[in-house]
Amino acid sequence: MISQIKAGAIMSYISLFITILIGIIYTPWMISSIGKPDYGLYVLAMSVINIFVFDFGLGNAVQRFVSKYLAEGRLDKVNQFLSVTYKLYIIADVIIFLVLISVYFFIPNIFQGLSPEELVKFEFIYAVVAIFSIFSFPFVHLDGTILAHEKFVQLKLCDLLYKILIASSMTIFLYFGYGLYALVLVNVVAGIVRIGLKLIVLKRFTEVKVNWEYWDNSILKAIIAFSMWVTIYAISQRGVLSVAPSILGIYYSSEYIALLGVAIAVEGYFFLFANAINGLFLPKVSRLIANKEADNIIELMIKVGRIQIFMTSMIYIGLISFGKQFINLWVGEEFSIVYICSIIMILPSYISLPQQIAYTTIIAQSKVKYLAYSGILKVLTSLLFVFPLAKYYGVLGVSVSVAIAYSVSIIFNNIVYIKILKLDIKKFFLASFLRLLPSLLLALCFGLLVDFIIDINKWHGFIIKIVIFVCIYIALFFLFGLAKQEKLELVGKVKKIINIK
Repeated sequence: MISQIKAGAIMSYISLFITILIGIIYTPWMISSIGKPDYGLYVLAMSVINIFVFDFGLGNAVQRFVSKYLAEGRLDKVNQFLSVTYKLYIIADVIIFLVLISVYFFIPNIFQGLSPEELVKFEFIYAVVAIFSIFSFPFVHLDGTILAHEKFVQLKLCDLLYKILIASSMTIFLYFGYGLYALVLVNVVAGIVRIGLKLIVLKRFTEVKVNWEYWDNSILKAIIAFSMWVTIYAISQRGVLSVAPSILGIYYSSEYIALLGVAIAVEGYFFLFANAINGLFLPKVSRLIANKEADNIIELMIKVGRIQIFMTSMIYIGLISFGKQFINLWVGEEFSIVYICSIIMILPSYISLPQQIAYTTIIAQSKVKYLAYSGILKVLTSLLFVFPLAKYYGVLGVSVSVAIAYSVSIIFNNIVYIKILKLDIKKFFLASFLRLLPSLLLALCFGLLVDFIIDINKWHGFIIKIVIFVCIYIALFFLFGLAKQEKLELVGKVKKIINIK
């Protein structure tokens, strides 16, 4: 199991590296090939679809209940649970289908900031993405089922192959000058292939056997009780970051949406990086709870949190120090506002993502209603600020409203961790953020200093800065950030790798 977690984490970061590499290479290429307005239309289409297409909490329910039953050795309950869940996915898919059709006929009334030509393109893109979303929705459960069986490597390998397929296909289509429609179809075909790969994993590496005739009202009630709150949480999530391009589209043209799309992409890369190992620990947390070892959760949270802070701080501090030059080199000076927007939107995630073990504990203990409360508070805060800020301050205003909403949610979540989960969050912050703060501040100072000294506004200059910063960052963390035991463990692992006894 430990090797699966480690291997899964490694595969996660390899997949993540490819994702970021694809984004860095293909985003500017895509924008220059299809044009800034068409890129904005693509971002807008995905935003609208994301409002309605989510798993209603069933994905988390699958992972939570299957992990619980497997920890108890109840394979029969796993199959019974999944038999009921699959039918619920099909019912939800029919509802989504009806909603997306209804929205299609009101597109001109909703997005009045788009020109007639943009509306025609948007309607086609929306139709293609909507059809694929309806097809793929019943398979959303696959990730949760595979993760619950702790087949981390196989799942991450599927995602890795999917990204490689996306990269190679986009290279071909962009090289031969194909437009927006072709790129949309590439994503659809690659998505179908990924679903097929995960179905193969499910068949070969698990003992899941679905009985389409089986039904149990008690399981249905348990799923609804769990999923109801997660659904509210999922909807609230869509009401902040995912819906932001749609709100901006009410007031501005597709070119402004393209700016926000790039800022959201940068925030998304950071989130993926910090969230790469999330979900790998739910089975372990479930076992700790089942074996009445809940006191060990805070120690696991500190250990994982410190690792995540080390990784994410390198990215975030690097973005603060060299992000402006990176944005200008990457997508052009006309996207320069993306730099400040990205920093603003990422800050709340930088604080909250190292606490993913606490979030996982909420899932494992079936206390997701508190996540729903947090989500409702988040979306209400967002609605209070996003419309006036978007109207008068455009992309920057949307970014600020997102940061405010997420910050309020983080405060509420930490109250839940303390009062409901009984986790020693003060101990966590002292052992993680506060203990690492001197190293973080030193790294930031050195990063800004490197950016000031090396004044080369070309890619080679940017790469030189990054290499110098990473070396300084790692040295500072080893000298001042790591505890003595962590240093001994790290040295021991390095010696093991190079076979020094």
